[in-house]
Amino acid sequence: MPAGWRRAVLVFALAVALAGAGGCADRPRESGPRPTPELTAREVVSLQLAALSRGDDEALTVALRFASPGNRAGIGEAEGFRSLLQGPLYRPLLGHREASIGREEPLPGHVGVPVEIIAADGQRVSYLYLLRRQVVPGCEDCWLIDGVSPFTGELPQGLSI
Repeated sequence: MPAGWRRAVLVFALAVALAGAGGCADRPRESGPRPTPELTAREVVSLQLAALSRGDDEALTVALRFASPGNRAGIGEAEGFRSLLQGPLYRPLLGHREASIGREEPLPGHVGVPVEIIAADGQRVSYLYLLRRQVVPGCEDCWLIDGVSPFTGELPQGLSI
């Protein structure tokens, strides 16, 4: 893994650790897809991307379910999530036309899943999803998203879309 990627993963891991933990993203009374131990990391990314492509409030609620407790604590739940998605780095995800999901690749403490999307305006944007299995009660063994990093350079060695 190139030095720049190692540094980004370490900074990200530190941010997740500092964000703390909260409850599970899964709320049994809510409709729509939710985290389960049977879902692969790639399927979790696919479900979140499908929700983000719709972009309505209900879809954003579904997308947020797949964020880890530490990620949710760091972004501030629903309003923070919406604000993050409206910023320039993540705006292409909302209402995107198409998504190509790469294969899962083990990274230190996580699984990385590279994604390339075609935004509503036709722009191609790449992201690296970082996921890990949870130990939080109620979410044990579920893959949840610790973070999503946009990138423009080469994928780390071993990752492909």
